[in-house]
Amino acid sequence: MTGAYLRVGDAAGAGGALLHADRLVPAEVRIRPAGRTALAGALAAASRPDPHLLALAEATGVAR
Repeated sequence: MTGAYLRVGDAAGAGGALLHADRLVPAEVRIRPAGRTALAGALAAASRPDPHLLALAEATGVAR
């Protein structure tokens, strides 16, 4: 889902989808390489990322 948001240029939507996924299945975002890559992509695409997304990136060790 995050990839679709990023392809249409909706970084905020991508971030929201990641935060929602983290609430439902945290391991998918925090541990799986695909989730970590999506998180890095959402951070790179956002000019001003959501503070919750930044906290998730920090908790998972994903750099901006």
